[in-house]
Amino acid sequence: MKKSFAIKIASILLSGMCVFQLAACETEGDSSSDGSESGVVHTHTLSYQAAQAATCDKDGHISYWLCGDCGKAFEDENGKKELDASKIKNEEALGHILEQKAEQIPTCSNVGWAAYEYCTREGCTYTTYQQQDALFHNFVNGECTNCDATSYSQGLSFKLNSEKTGYKLVGSGTCEDTCVVIPSEYNGLPVTEIEEIWCQGIKKIVVPKSVQIIKREAFQLTWTLEEIVLPFLGYSRTNLEPISYYFGFIFGYEKYEGKIGEEVPKGVRQYRDNQSVSYYYKIPENLKRVTITEDPTDASEKLNSCSMLECIQFDCPVQDFGTNFKCAVSISDVKTWCEGKYFAGEDRTKITELLINGERVTNLVIPEGTKKIKEGAFFSCKYVETLTIPDSVYTVERKAFYGGNTLKTVNYSRTLSSEVWVVKPSL
Repeated sequence: MKKSFAIKIASILLSGMCVFQLAACETEGDSSSDGSESGVVHTHTLSYQAAQAATCDKDGHISYWLCGDCGKAFEDENGKKELDASKIKNEEALGHILEQKAEQIPTCSNVGWAAYEYCTREGCTYTTYQQQDALFHNFVNGECTNCDATSYSQGLSFKLNSEKTGYKLVGSGTCEDTCVVIPSEYNGLPVTEIEEIWCQGIKKIVVPKSVQIIKREAFQLTWTLEEIVLPFLGYSRTNLEPISYYFGFIFGYEKYEGKIGEEVPKGVRQYRDNQSVSYYYKIPENLKRVTITEDPTDASEKLNSCSMLECIQFDCPVQDFGTNFKCAVSISDVKTWCEGKYFAGEDRTKITELLINGERVTNLVIPEGTKKIKEGAFFSCKYVETLTIPDSVYTVERKAFYGGNTLKTVNYSRTLSSEVWVVKPSL
């Protein structure tokens, strides 16, 4: 019984070996299916190739049978009538019908693409389209730098003013943001006044341009504040009252009974003498940066004695900055700055670092169209190593670049009407 079973298994294995040999292509010669040459007989493995009309990028061909092993083509399914390869193709590729698509710049909410071409022939998918991802919002001070979208702090408390023309910010409400961005509108009306705001652990406050008045002590409880963004300095844009005129007014003030020059109370960062009475302002100890977005009028005077500040940023043109001040300055309009009014001297404006749109400048290029660079414009400005002055400039006033100690190269072709005052004697 066991012997009979073993014989059956051996027979099956031998049969399988014989089928595989007959189906395999010959390896030592070209033998047709009729075995005309001596050697291993080749049995074609044929598959039907349906007729194909020409497309944009492929030739058309007739129907035929193809051997997947040796690659020969035949008219019949039995592989008896071999086809000449040159007779299979019956139509050249048609080529694309191309149209151009204009560039689409990506937005925060929609993808974009570079200019591309595509085929309009039905059924053809050819295209050079390459998608550019959406930018997504980049909010700075509540406004997206890529689009008009805004993102403001939620939960703040507002009160309609007596004229019912706008709203006052009267408290922090449920807001717990460390960066408080006050909206420019509330319930469809502008936010025009700030009476009070306080959030535990607050680091930054952004006041919108819609605000016209900031009340006394509006920010008195913002002890941890490090940065503030304001449309103007002081109580209002037009206020000239001695006490409320200065930057520190919005943090609160008290009379100073001591003599000017004596040590002022702890935490005091600014004080002004108003005739016979002195006042000190309670500016937060951690405050390092002030940004002015719209009205820089008398900025250096209003910030007088704010020695704790490390940087003042102007997101608006500024032409007057020059009394008793020393800090880094960030500007956005270099031309206007060059033609402004400044004071240069040991106790006057000293720009410890020049920034343009928040970026440190080592290669300062004065814009074409600038006519003058006024006295003290870049007084004591460090880190600038290369200065390029356009031909439109005909006057560089004395000490415009004095005291920086880093300037190495000046690129300018015109003969100036006055001396360029710099420290490096090689210039």
